[in-house]
Amino acid sequence: MDGRLGRRDYWICYLALLSTRAFVGLIVNSLVGAAAADATHDTKVKAAIFLYFITLYFQVALYLKRLHDFGWSGWWTLPAALVALFSALTNPWFESSLSSERGAAWFMAGILWTIVILAGSPAGAKGTNRYGPLNH
Repeated sequence: MDGRLGRRDYWICYLALLSTRAFVGLIVNSLVGAAAADATHDTKVKAAIFLYFITLYFQVALYLKRLHDFGWSGWWTLPAALVALFSALTNPWFESSLSSERGAAWFMAGILWTIVILAGSPAGAKGTNRYGPLNH
């Protein structure tokens, strides 16, 4: 959790985490039956939350190191973690027959992707900052 993470390394780590989460998601959804056509909403929510907590440490470390690159405190990771949790909770709503639930799922996904892109787009602080030098 210490140190900094540049843009290139952020995107490499983020894509690796995304790929790992997708692979683990396939396994978890198959094991708990969330991928079945007749799976209940409760089963899908439990699978989504389980996946969220499996990857939580790595997500927090990734955002924290990236925020350190900007010179910001790691506490700014907390709002992003809450958005990710709410996004995980609304993930099963993509299949809902209610347009308001689908809209909420798309809204939370949009906020989450905005945070991901904003964390990875700008250049970090040049040189050494209070979190250390940028390691390439």
